[in-house]
Amino acid sequence: MNAARPASREHPGQEESSGGVTAPLAQGNTGAARNCHLSTAAQPPPASALRYLGITHYARGAFNDLERIIREEKPDFVQLPYSVLERDAEQRLLPAAAEHGVAVLVMRPFSSGTLFERVRGHPLPGWAADIDCTSWAQVFLKVILGHPAVHCPPPASPRTPPTTCARASAGCPTRSSAPAS
Repeated sequence: MNAARPASREHPGQEESSGGVTAPLAQGNTGAARNCHLSTAAQPPPASALRYLGITHYARGAFNDLERIIREEKPDFVQLPYSVLERDAEQRLLPAAAEHGVAVLVMRPFSSGTLFERVRGHPLPGWAADIDCTSWAQVFLKVILGHPAVHCPPPASPRTPPTTCARASAGCPTRSSAPAS
């Protein structure tokens, strides 16, 4: 997010490309603007439908910046990498988000497909039925959704219909602890 411009203008032309629909949230990449100040970016034009402002980054190397912004500027949400294989966020980011009431969106909950490569050809363990899982996707999602700070893991996957079903079965749509407007 560029602090010199209103958050809703970060990507010019996005309204045209989305059929004129404006999303009520904006997220900025901490790597794109290290000196981003949410208080500046949170001043949208009066006609804006912006309700939530958040930050994102895909690399562990940015976790110190993410934590600082969570603690000092308290965005509405943070999006970060977290999965069965990528658990670094558990150390400081997820506790900081919980402490400051910041919603957590998880990117790459399937580690960009690596998790599926590792379990290909392996049957589900017997305990998967005990937690109402019928697929590896559900197991992986339930593990990360088991952390109390995690709100939703929007999978970045070309297999949208099966993943959407896995998310629904794993409980993602029923999480209701998103930040109040």
